[in-house]
Amino acid sequence: MRCGNLMGASSPVRLCLAVVAALLLSACASQTPTPDVEPETEGAVAPEVASAFAEAVALKRAGETVAAETEFLKLNGAHPDLPGPLANLGIIALERDENEQAEAYFQKAVAADPAHLHSLNYLGVLARQRGDFQAAEGYYRAALAVDPDFQPAVRNLAILLDLYRGEFDEALALYRHYQALQPEPDPKLKDWIFDLENRMN
Repeated sequence: MRCGNLMGASSPVRLCLAVVAALLLSACASQTPTPDVEPETEGAVAPEVASAFAEAVALKRAGETVAAETEFLKLNGAHPDLPGPLANLGIIALERDENEQAEAYFQKAVAADPAHLHSLNYLGVLARQRGDFQAAEGYYRAALAVDPDFQPAVRNLAILLDLYRGEFDEALALYRHYQALQPEPDPKLKDWIFDLENRMN
């Protein structure tokens, strides 16, 4: 899977906080394209907040999810306008299959920062999972309006348009764009492009 950058918000300083879980949410068979929702870390300022966040990250990476959740909740309580802790809480909820709670956290993250790429992408995946393809498309397009090269949304929108919306021309363009963003050609994606081209002919 490929990933993009996690964007933060500011109050009073701008912070970019990391989401530290890698999830693959798919309703498709293993041989078909699956959504990419893995985020990437990015640095932060405000040392006291960064330190608290790093502790929460370390707990999460050590498998101490409950303790990590407690720390993210503390961060959210102290800095409710920061989307990073909310997004992490959303990912923890997703790991527990608590999709409604996860969606609520991601919605709050987007309310804090409407340009929060990863939360928009996760909201798109959740909408796709419940069959709301129009909403999913809207979330992915909102992410791409912020960053047209945001790889998870490029990939997920291509899959949505290909498998669920029947908009093959744009899906093919997005697959090709996603492939062009890779440091090396992705053989699986090459197969998806070949398959779609055959279906279009």
